[in-house]
Amino acid sequence: MFKEQPIDLKCEYPCPCRREGKLQPITLTEALGCNECQQIFVTEEEHKYLKPVVDLSPYKKKWSWNGKKWVLHRQGISKNYLLFLVWFTIGITSLSLVFSLISSLPWVLATMMIISSVLIILLLPYRY
Repeated sequence: MFKEQPIDLKCEYPCPCRREGKLQPITLTEALGCNECQQIFVTEEEHKYLKPVVDLSPYKKKWSWNGKKWVLHRQGISKNYLLFLVWFTIGITSLSLVFSLISSLPWVLATMMIISSVLIILLLPYRY
């Protein structure tokens, strides 16, 4: 198999986003930009890994170059995303309890809201 190689910021590479784009060096920076998807990538850990500058996904991605193709390394879910999920769950639960006190079918509606919020939380990471 191929061994990981350091990423040379002066060379062109295929885009790791699985498009037909090419990563090209950006002048006067230590970054590479794709000519198709317009993403900007930087290296980390002594040019061993490539990661996007803007990554909105809760699962942070980084790639290593093996001489032929990019190898994806997932870093797991970010702490900010977990904190958001906790606050979202607390908010939905408290709103459902308040709403259940007002409505005529309190337990049915509260149960439905809690189940739907749990399903949303569990399925959110699979959007990406």
